[in-house]
Amino acid sequence: MNSNKYIYLLFILSFIVSCKQNPKQEEQNVDVPKEIVRSIDCFKYLHKKDTVYMKTITQDSVVTGTLTYSFDGKDKNTGEIEGRMVADILLLDYKFMSEGKESIREVAFKKVGDSYIEGYGESAEEDGKMVFKNIYDLDFSGKMSLDLVNCE
Repeated sequence: MNSNKYIYLLFILSFIVSCKQNPKQEEQNVDVPKEIVRSIDCFKYLHKKDTVYMKTITQDSVVTGTLTYSFDGKDKNTGEIEGRMVADILLLDYKFMSEGKESIREVAFKKVGDSYIEGYGESAEEDGKMVFKNIYDLDFSGKMSLDLVNCE
């Protein structure tokens, strides 16, 4: 009889435990901001008194920053850049002041390792800015390599 009490008690306890429901936690929709992926890199070409310096700020697929051309015997051009990568080519609009007038021209740099080589090609004016006729016909054989450097 005593063993029947234990079996009966065990049965009741297991019934009570199985009937107890864990309260489900409500799912909450929380807006978590997307992680902002941003990188800042600087590149420089230096040969004798000629310098080209480019600072890029990349966020998502947009590249912005500054670009400075300083060639011996010529006016220094400093301006803002904005564009995107097209395959291994950084295609940018370069907005700068020249002879007291704001100008915009397209510039292109081919990514080679940790460096960029500027591309040259046929251009035409379109909507007030100089653009390349065909970016796939650009010549990147120049020796002016902008190498990755610490930002100034």
